[in-house]
Amino acid sequence: MRKRKLKKGLAWILACALFMGMTPVNTQAKEQKNREIVLFNANVTSGGSVTGGAATIEPTAEPKEIVTVTPFSGLWKYYGQKRTFIRDVHYAVSDEKDLPDGVTLTISSETAGKQQFVLKDERSSDEKQKISYQLAKNAPAYEIRAYHTNAVAKTEKGTINIADRTGLTDDKVEIEAPAGYRISSQASVDANWADTMSVTLTEGKNEIAYYLASKQADATKNAIDTTKKTITIVADFTAPQITSVSGFDSDTDTTSSGLITGNEPGKFYYVVLPKALGEEAEKESGGMTTKFILSRVTSHYGIVGYGRVDGAKASNFSFNGLAAETEYVIYSFMTDDAGNESAVAKSAVFTTDKMAIAGSVEITGTPAIDETLTAKPSLDSVDPGELSYQWYRVKKTEDAESFESVLDETGGAEEDDLEAEDDDDEEDDSDDDGTYELDAIHKFAANVKEDDDVTTIDGAAAIKGATGLTYKVTKEDIGYRLICQVKAKKYSGYLAGQTTTYVPKLIPEIPKVTLGSFVYSNKKKLSSIRLPKRFSWVDSTIVPVYGNSGYRAKYVPENAAMYRTVIIRVKVPVKKKALTKKMIRLKKKYAYEGKAIKGNETVKDGKEVLDSGKDYKASYQNNKNLGKATITIKGIGNYKGTKKVSYTIVKRSVRSVTCHYKKTKSYTGRWVKPNVTLKVGKVKLEKNRDYTLVYRNNLQIGKASVVIQGMGNFTGKKTISFKIVPQTPKIQKLKKNKKSFAITYSSGKMVHGYQMEVSTASSFAAKKTQKYILNGNRFEACGLKKGTYYIRVKAYYSKKGKRYESGYTSKRKIKIKK
Repeated sequence: MRKRKLKKGLAWILACALFMGMTPVNTQAKEQKNREIVLFNANVTSGGSVTGGAATIEPTAEPKEIVTVTPFSGLWKYYGQKRTFIRDVHYAVSDEKDLPDGVTLTISSETAGKQQFVLKDERSSDEKQKISYQLAKNAPAYEIRAYHTNAVAKTEKGTINIADRTGLTDDKVEIEAPAGYRISSQASVDANWADTMSVTLTEGKNEIAYYLASKQADATKNAIDTTKKTITIVADFTAPQITSVSGFDSDTDTTSSGLITGNEPGKFYYVVLPKALGEEAEKESGGMTTKFILSRVTSHYGIVGYGRVDGAKASNFSFNGLAAETEYVIYSFMTDDAGNESAVAKSAVFTTDKMAIAGSVEITGTPAIDETLTAKPSLDSVDPGELSYQWYRVKKTEDAESFESVLDETGGAEEDDLEAEDDDDEEDDSDDDGTYELDAIHKFAANVKEDDDVTTIDGAAAIKGATGLTYKVTKEDIGYRLICQVKAKKYSGYLAGQTTTYVPKLIPEIPKVTLGSFVYSNKKKLSSIRLPKRFSWVDSTIVPVYGNSGYRAKYVPENAAMYRTVIIRVKVPVKKKALTKKMIRLKKKYAYEGKAIKGNETVKDGKEVLDSGKDYKASYQNNKNLGKATITIKGIGNYKGTKKVSYTIVKRSVRSVTCHYKKTKSYTGRWVKPNVTLKVGKVKLEKNRDYTLVYRNNLQIGKASVVIQGMGNFTGKKTISFKIVPQTPKIQKLKKNKKSFAITYSSGKMVHGYQMEVSTASSFAAKKTQKYILNGNRFEACGLKKGTYYIRVKAYYSKKGKRYESGYTSKRKIKIKK
């Protein structure tokens, strides 16, 4: 719609423009196709027969009156609802009389779905002979729709136990229908529908089926839901039984545990009483009762608790707060998931141990071979009696791993040692015979400690014969911690103390390793340098700066069980490599850049490019002006020697410089000379020193050029071109009327015409813009529709078949109101 309005508005502009003697751009005649609308009339043939209505009545051999009964379509009810068919409401009769007694309209089936109508005629034969009733052909079907409700029946309890059974008659319960429904065990219309349904329960899980019928005061009244619904009631009329309960003689003075087993899943409750107190409680109440146990459990009085049994295996429970050297009994009962209680079960008597010994044990001495360790008990228990001792070994995996993997922790070499050796180095290395990491190893072993106290000796192996207060460390103890267990005759349990560290392996005597020197090569690997037997390299790559402090090598002693593996540093003397001129890559000539030329060299050792500042230093001489320039390369780091290479700085062609200038200039009637800036990189060239400019054809509108001639440090010639175009016109006046506007703009020199653009888009999109070629300096548009219009204009000059255009004026906006 919007596009059609735009086209109408532009059409008016076009008409006005033609009236003013202006020629539109790309105007073409358009053909319109006429649309033809053909109306079709329905033909009705007279005298024809009508089909699809009442059945055709054929004459019979014996004259009698035949009456047609036509049921109406769209009849339905829910399953279970009563139905009667009334004339003029449910069906029509051809003689417009009611059906006589004995003739009724009914359906073939009472099940859900589409059902056929049936005429039931119970009259005498004479009556039937006089008048015959029959259904119309193609009579519509009657629909019985299925009904479904999300309502569910209710029962007081889902589980019935022994206590609940006393309130039942013949184990019967009533299932209550939801409000607004009736319930039955069958889904038929003739079933016994009521507000409740009586069901006899049997022991176990009773899954009761039922159906619901609606008695809501709406369209669903008396509808029966044939979907089978169920409700589950579990009848448990058998009390559970605890099959066993027992307590265990305790290893400590205050804690113990028990086991209980039931014949079915449920919850158990228990109380732990001293034997004498339990016998007294039994006498007072004529036997221990569930009420006594439950009252103590719920009030948390004494040593009590509860848990669950699953009916298959024993359940374990633990308790504390016991007195030392005392006989106890556990009393317990259980309830099953239905709430039935068992009889009280009683465990056999169990006894707690002596009071546990209290205190600590300190191990003094150094855990090293042939050193003596001493156990110093500090007891809190009074009068412990005779003490006994037993020493153990315990393997610590993490200690062994740390023990085998101690590497270099010295921090590397000094800065003065970081350069590789020269051929003429005369430094005496006789004192530097390889630094073994032995100090670091001793330091590591001394600082390994554990803060937690040893309370058990699980996994420890007793040392045969080590039963005294002291113990002398042997070779068999290497790689183990040592523990001393202390027991007291009058107390139970034990105390234990352990060494702060493992017993370390011995430090082996390490043979001296001396290697010959070689000239640095970036391809050299440590694996190519052979070491003596039992040595192997830890490092893999030769890095001379790092390697002068020694490469890491591993020494594995022959008796690895007793002596430890040690990481040492093996010095690999590396000589600096001499630089050669072949390693320096440089072009013979470089063009003048207006500044010092640096970093134009490449130094390579084989395929590896060396790094300036790391492998060499470069200095430059006479590297700015024309003539011979020199680069001095001095080897550093892994390289040595000084080499000089030279090259020539020659004049640069102006063809390779960058030109910056305006490619379009406006006509002025004078010589037009755009500013031209030349650069080499960021260096700006100076006119009449580095180059000269000559302008050609730069007076009239058309194509002009500038000839750049190199001079001084520059050579060659380069021509660039630019365009001279008409001056951009200026809008002098813009006047708006009700549905039109008029615009006046300046007339310029060297102008053949103007191009006006009128658009409904501020971007002057092609599909929303109309262009006009104008001869004069005035334009008027009329018959404009409501909306916003944008206007701009530019001048042009034609020369040798090519049009030179000025820039557009700034756009102007007008609004046409209703």
